[in-house]
Amino acid sequence: ITVTVYPDLNPGSIGNTQTICYASNAAAFSSVANPSGGNGSYAYQWQVRSPGGSWSDLSGATTATYQHGVLYSTTEFRRMVSSCGQTK
Repeated sequence: ITVTVYPDLNPGSIGNTQTICYASNAAAFSSVANPSGGNGSYAYQWQVRSPGGSWSDLSGATTATYQHGVLYSTTEFRRMVSSCGQTK
C-alpha cells in the first residue's frame, strides 16, 4: 500500500489595494502569487466585509480574480482558497 501525502496548502496572495472616489468602480483584484500545495486543484471563494466587520461570501465569486464594481464605502475583500480538504 502506498499513501501519498500532498504538501500543505499555500493560498498564494492577491493584490490591488486601491483608493477610489465615491461611487466609482474598483479595478479587478488578481493573484500576485498563485496558490501551491494541496492536490493541485484549487477552489476559490471571495469574501467581503466593512472594516472590522464579519466576513461573508460573495455569491458567485468563485474564480481566481474578482471584479466588484461600484463601491460607496471603504470595503475589505479577501480570497479563500481550498484544496485537498484545507481552506486558507
